[in-house]
Order: sequence, then structure tokens, then C-alpha cells
Amino acid sequence: MGDEPASDTDKIWWVQSEWMAALTEGLKRKENPAYRTALARLLGFLRTHMILEADGIWLESVTADGQPKSTAKAHQWKANYHDVRAVVKFIETFGQPASR
Repeated sequence: MGDEPASDTDKIWWVQSEWMAALTEGLKRKENPAYRTALARLLGFLRTHMILEADGIWLESVTADGQPKSTAKAHQWKANYHDVRAVVKFIETFGQPASR
């Protein structure tokens, strides 16, 4: 069971934002090239596939290759907690991200 490849590779907004928060926190505590690379890749994926350029709201879910599965911006369980928390941690650690 533990050695099986992932069966669900969809990217869900709260999982991606918590990954962003965790990588940011790790880099805040100690420089780690692997964390920095992972954070850069994650940010690139988010900006390209999950964060809507028009308003900055994160899509609920996309496939591993970035195709939208759900374009919901909000619903009963999708509040502005996870994504806002991740962005605030990032800005506190690294400063304002560069605009596109």
C-alpha cells in the first residue's frame, strides 16, 4: 500500500496552499535548495493553472497537468483561509511577489 503510486493526482486548492505554507515556513527557518526548487515549481504551477489572473482567486481543483476540474471560486467548504494564509506567510517571509 505505501509503495503504490498515487491514485489521485488532482491538485486541490487547500492542499496546494498548505504545501506553499509548509515550504515557506521551512525556508524561513533554514535555506534548503530542494525546498526552494519545490516552492518555485509550485508557484509556477499555481500562477499558470490555479490562480485566476483577473481576480487572484484560486480554482478549487485542477488535474495534475493543470486542466480545470472545478472552476468554483467558492462554496460551502472553500473559504479564504488556506490560500490567504499561504500568501501571507509567503509575503512575510519573502516580501511582495513580483507581478506578471
